[in-house]
Amino acid sequence: MNRLIARGRAADTPVVIIERGTTAAQRVIRGSLGQLIMLAEAHKAVVPAMLIIGEVASFGQEQTHRTEDWGQKNKRTEQ
Repeated sequence: MNRLIARGRAADTPVVIIERGTTAAQRVIRGSLGQLIMLAEAHKAVVPAMLIIGEVASFGQEQTHRTEDWGQKNKRTEQ
């Protein structure tokens, strides 16, 4: 994070951390590059996770809740 900012990437660049992608336990954490460490620590982010940095990270924000809803529906059908 610090290296990217030092080399010219803006601290307000969008980032997204996607934990356990494509599973019922998937979690999406959104923020900015300058908040990355704080976000990961505050949300206790775990691996496996994918980090996306850049404008593309701001796409699909409306999908976050749908993904979480899908996970809840999937958990109910497994029980």
